[in-house]
Amino acid sequence: MHVTYSNGKSVGFGTIIRPEEAVLQPTVTFQTLSEDKAYTLMMFDADAEVPLVRHWTIANIQGRDPTPAFNSNSPIHQYTPYHGPTPPENTGYHRYIFTLFEQTQFSQVLRPVLDFPNQHRAFFNLTAFINENQLKPVAAAYMLVTHQDGYEGEYKRINSGRFKSASAST
Repeated sequence: MHVTYSNGKSVGFGTIIRPEEAVLQPTVTFQTLSEDKAYTLMMFDADAEVPLVRHWTIANIQGRDPTPAFNSNSPIHQYTPYHGPTPPENTGYHRYIFTLFEQTQFSQVLRPVLDFPNQHRAFFNLTAFINENQLKPVAAAYMLVTHQDGYEGEYKRINSGRFKSASAST
């Protein structure tokens, strides 16, 4: 799996990335494991002060052509719209993990169904999510990100239109 941000910086295993470099969702490519399968990609903060914060979840990525899922605002694909890393001050580096899961069904409705996918990102139970949706991890990468002053406001300003339209579609 290759995760690359617009500045050309790739996420590996422990790549250091500044929040300003990760404002927009990255490009994700992966070697197709099976053209007949669908996949779910998840990005989460493994070091949040709460149990887990999900930052991005894309579902129903077709193995034969993943592009439509990554470019879609449809709820069938955007389980959780992208939100770049925003670690709080004085918490050191946080591991933001990208994990690709193989789904058991081709067009799967992920549980729980979220009424407001942009809200309630914290306290996410990843183990229950994986078990309930019968997801199998097949690839991963992670980056290290620390707090950057002023980043949160800039992120909201740049993406405010995208979030309103994504929320309205649910």
